[in-house]
Amino acid sequence: MTEPRIELVDVFTKTPGRGNRAAVVLDAGGLTTGQMQAIATAAPATETAFEIAPTQRAEHDLEVRYFSKTCELPLCGHATIGFHYVRARRLGLDSQQLRVKTGAGLLPITIERRQDDHRIVMTQGTPRVVGELTLTQRRLLLEALGLGEEHLVAGLPLQGVTTGHAKVLVPINSHAALAGLRPDREQLIALSKELRIGGFFVFTLDRQVPDVLYHGRMFAPATGVDEDPVTGNANGPAGFYLASQGLFPTPREGEARYEALQGEAMGRPGRIQVLLTLADGKVERVRITGDAVLLDG
Repeated sequence: MTEPRIELVDVFTKTPGRGNRAAVVLDAGGLTTGQMQAIATAAPATETAFEIAPTQRAEHDLEVRYFSKTCELPLCGHATIGFHYVRARRLGLDSQQLRVKTGAGLLPITIERRQDDHRIVMTQGTPRVVGELTLTQRRLLLEALGLGEEHLVAGLPLQGVTTGHAKVLVPINSHAALAGLRPDREQLIALSKELRIGGFFVFTLDRQVPDVLYHGRMFAPATGVDEDPVTGNANGPAGFYLASQGLFPTPREGEARYEALQGEAMGRPGRIQVLLTLADGKVERVRITGDAVLLDG
């Protein structure tokens, strides 16, 4: 078998070395699950996306499988943007809609051709709350993060929210506290196993940059990612959470959007755009988009 070509792409940035890096393998249908995992483990990126061609009668245009360095994931936001960006650039695709099979279900992807570049819009799964932390779980999480109750935004729940790959959302009141986080890796892994949720997204509305809604940090050591620079499957749920809690002004009908900033503490800042579609005051659809750059041009 021919050695697979691994492409690298930095997502949610146009500056190489910033944002979140993904590895991409196009035409990976000949690889076994074990081979995909071995490639992802060795790749210089937190996650790797593999293209699987559809069967003749499939109801999707293609399939994408995602692997971290330790396990297969149902979905990965930045690797989705990165995968479709690489594929669009390599194939010279025009603007189009795709139906993509993932471990989280069938998801629509929009490819927008913009002169000599492309932009990818990912529609995530139906947003929903999967649970609220108990008082004991809340205490354990704060201990693992090195935070106290005084750091939390008063009156807001700590909830697990999913748009395909659930995260616990932790709103705190200080950018300084966010920047100073040094979480206990083993405690977070143990809590992830108890909650059956892969990661913890800590964010603050204490903005240090005027044109973003919040700053965030994402910790997922249970899936092999101690900290993720910019996380599509955390910022999407965060948009749903903020709108549901009345922390972000939204119309009863129509669309609302904002930008968020993540990765500053890792020296890999990136900006992600979150787009919410509402009906009768409720978020019905979450999409994410952002820039990307191929590392070899």
